[in-house]
Amino acid sequence: MLENIRKYTGLFIVVLVLIFVGLVFLQSNMSGRGPSSGPIMVKTKDKTYAYKDVQKAENEIRLGQRILQTSIQNGSFDTYGDISQYLGTLEGGGNEEMTKRYLVHRENFNRARKEFGLYPSKEEIDLYQREKVFTGRDGVFDDESYNQFTDKGLRNLGMTINDLNDFIGNLLAFKEFTNILGAGVVANEEAAQESFISNSQQFTLSTLSLDLADFKKDISPTDEEVKTYWEENKGRYETEAKRRLTYFTAAPDFDAALAKKKEEEAGKEKTPAEEAADAEKTPEQIAADDKAKAENLTLTPEERKKLVDELGLTIEENIWVVLQGQIDNGAKKAEIEPLAEEFGYEVKTTELLPISELPAEIRGPVRGTQTTVEQELLDASLNSDNVMDTLSEILGVGQESWLMYRVDEAVEPTEKTFEEAKEDAKNDLVQEKAEEALKAAIESAREEVAKALADGKPLNEAAAEQNLKLAEHLTFTANGQVPSEPNPRDIFRLASQTKTGEISSAEVIEPLMDRGVFVFVKERTFEENEQNKAGLTRAVSTQQQALRMALVQHWFTAQFDESEVELVTLKN
Repeated sequence: MLENIRKYTGLFIVVLVLIFVGLVFLQSNMSGRGPSSGPIMVKTKDKTYAYKDVQKAENEIRLGQRILQTSIQNGSFDTYGDISQYLGTLEGGGNEEMTKRYLVHRENFNRARKEFGLYPSKEEIDLYQREKVFTGRDGVFDDESYNQFTDKGLRNLGMTINDLNDFIGNLLAFKEFTNILGAGVVANEEAAQESFISNSQQFTLSTLSLDLADFKKDISPTDEEVKTYWEENKGRYETEAKRRLTYFTAAPDFDAALAKKKEEEAGKEKTPAEEAADAEKTPEQIAADDKAKAENLTLTPEERKKLVDELGLTIEENIWVVLQGQIDNGAKKAEIEPLAEEFGYEVKTTELLPISELPAEIRGPVRGTQTTVEQELLDASLNSDNVMDTLSEILGVGQESWLMYRVDEAVEPTEKTFEEAKEDAKNDLVQEKAEEALKAAIESAREEVAKALADGKPLNEAAAEQNLKLAEHLTFTANGQVPSEPNPRDIFRLASQTKTGEISSAEVIEPLMDRGVFVFVKERTFEENEQNKAGLTRAVSTQQQALRMALVQHWFTAQFDESEVELVTLKN
């Protein structure tokens, strides 16, 4: 094993240098030509993968996501971290292209497993499932959860216990592989602690600012200037994409769940302490107290979340997976309607509408992600041989609802004429000119204030001479909110980069670009309490783990590049 590790010594050194200068971002040869079926989807210099291989990879990823969800419900956050790192590094999840990349990453990983002898035993795999995945919040193996997962969850994915064991084996091998690659990585203790201190300080400071609005009001471009600007930026001005959808939304029946909880509570025998308390009461008092207790009973946030998660899994198992099976067997359309109605969900169909005008219940953020339903709709395609491309994932919308839709018709954006784009182009031109003026003005003001302070002039007088808005004696922490300050995080960042008694650099605050600002740092403190001492220690271990994962990510990226991968997208 040591000899195998030494083969990568040069890579380790290169990666550590790259990490040091901040160029590594978290995000091998293959042998033989394995059997394939259907059109080739992925090619490497040594191997090909067919569409059925992509489907199998998708199921593996879904299995990992299902294990992750189950472990979270059981309170095992170690498993969440393990699976997130594994799937994240192998790029498992997201769009079809990422799934194809997952295939190649997994093959390279399998080669590394063979070289390093990374084959967890059956006992290790069983122990991980018992202690990490299917363990209740009391720390005891949950036999019911395990049986439900293996009897129903795996069957709905078209997978077996062997597939489950293989996935856990891959997960454990990946953890060990990470330990091997990262064995020589050492965090920069001083830098890690300095970073923690910088982000844990408290500042007393003043802000000096200018507003964009004051610059916009004096800018009035001519029609000729607007048209020239439009000509130079035509691609920015398009009509809005339109979609016609068939969809349903679903939320748990919280009332029924609460009624069931009340029934279960009512059926419970009272504890000895409760019996003793009741002995001091009249029958009327006991009845009144029991009634009040039942009326005050509610679902806890954890209980509500569990109901939401379980509903999402039910929709996936009974509708999404079934539709996938039908399409794999030749169905030409994702027939949502009969399956949704079978489970009591109201199916709706929209007109062909601009995405921004679709019903509010199917717009907005996708819960638990960085994307929106609108972005998902823009990405949806009708120009594919794969009918599944018309069908959404099960998307979390609002606080506690789920959405699933089929795209029935799509009209993509087209370029606007000048008359259609004129007002937008004019506003953008005014915005750009005002931003340029604001940037120049705040930088100039900052220089003048610096000179005035050096000459002994009070801060308020220096600010007034430059027509700056001044807010004095503000107290800032990394996560604190200051009612009078709209950009607290940016102000804290500027302060953390500035010496006490000096003024920071001047910035126009992104992304709105509506304000130019700099700060004067009067005082900074770092409290040396037990919490911060623990934070200093944690900062070093956190940096070390991040460096190790960066090294592992670089290994996978390097192996992917060496494989000469060609991703093939099937077209009509």
